[in-house]
Amino acid sequence: MRSSVARGDALGRPGPRVSRFLPKSIVCLREGYTARLLAGDLTAGLTVGIVALPLAMAFGIASIPEHVAAELAAIHPWLTPPAMGLFTAVIAGCLISALGG
Repeated sequence: MRSSVARGDALGRPGPRVSRFLPKSIVCLREGYTARLLAGDLTAGLTVGIVALPLAMAFGIASIPEHVAAELAAIHPWLTPPAMGLFTAVIAGCLISALGG
């Protein structure tokens, strides 16, 4: 017979072994995620976005030589260095979030 630590308790909450493998969002919701915590998280996310998006555009501009940027912009208007920096930041952020980073 398995121990009650591995099985969880009578209320259906998982034990420590099982909760290690649950996504952090589910664990937070079960532990009592309040509206005050949500407001703080939204404020932090907005602050990071305000700083990160111009930084991503600057990285895009700095990473491509000017003659290459002109050739890419002639192909398609979204292939400008600032746009490529934004695409990189958004795609990397989605991948990192999906992989639990």
